[in-house]
Amino acid sequence: YCGGYTCSTCPDFVVHSSCPTKHRVWDGVELQGIPEEEVIPPFKVVGDNLIRHFSHENHILRLESDGTSTRDEKTRCEACVSPVYSDPVYSCEQCGFILHETCANLPRKKRLPFRNIQFKLYAPNMDSYEAFECYACKTMFSGFRYKAYRISIDVRCGTFSELESYEFHDHPAVYYNDKKASPRCRACHHRGEMSQHMLSC
Repeated sequence: YCGGYTCSTCPDFVVHSSCPTKHRVWDGVELQGIPEEEVIPPFKVVGDNLIRHFSHENHILRLESDGTSTRDEKTRCEACVSPVYSDPVYSCEQCGFILHETCANLPRKKRLPFRNIQFKLYAPNMDSYEAFECYACKTMFSGFRYKAYRISIDVRCGTFSELESYEFHDHPAVYYNDKKASPRCRACHHRGEMSQHMLSC
């Protein structure tokens, strides 16, 4: 019922007239006449179902989409550190390196809802599995990360996009980080710390 803007290419994208000018959404920089940010692909296709991923450049990865290879709960994706089970994966035939197909396609650069700056995707050094604390969820993580300045976001939080609906709430949710308030989480019923990011309707 309020005035808003809509995209001429994507008519389903609509925002209130005041929302795009909020500091959290727009950094105040006028981009008219400035070229779009460069898109860097995460891998090069080197053959049929074969890629050379930026995180594992010395070996070629093969796509396995049938789930027939022997995997157990210990087999984990190097990017999201989640079990692979029967998901389509890219795997290295020379070592144990493995990536979910979706993780292999993560963009090298993107803007995240936590901060209106460009983040770059980094893969950890395979010789030293260094853990870091995710800026968004405050948990320790050892997989791929999105990084800008001193802020590191794990890829699980980095793949979250705003304006999504969830099973427990019908309306879209956005990131909420009010330093003055500490609301109670509707899922776990704990009061959020002022440093934590939460979703809000």
